[in-house]
Amino acid sequence: MVLAQIWGPILVAFGIGVYLNPSYYVKVYRNLENETLAVMMAGIAALAVGIVQVMYHNVWATLPEIVLSLLGWATLLKGLMLLAYPKMANDFGDMVAEGNFFRIAAGVSIVLGGYLTYLAYF
Repeated sequence: MVLAQIWGPILVAFGIGVYLNPSYYVKVYRNLENETLAVMMAGIAALAVGIVQVMYHNVWATLPEIVLSLLGWATLLKGLMLLAYPKMANDFGDMVAEGNFFRIAAGVSIVLGGYLTYLAYF
């Protein structure tokens, strides 16, 4: 459950941050286009974290294991997208920033993070 101990609080904190400060996160996504080095470094970091997580936890037996495996694969794919298709990542960020996606993402992040945190610490 080490991965749940890591991912749970991160997802809760991110979800609360997005819910309480949606305009800040919209600004972050909109400004990524101007920060090409940051996009590349984020892609490298996400790809590395995703690869390591998938190598050591690619288990699909129980709900917590499935959630953690999906997080690993999603992180790996996000890293690939940021490195191989940075323009597509930027276009996706623009699309996301214009809709209600942030509120939905915040809710999903808080619920998943709360679930993982509960399993990991209680």
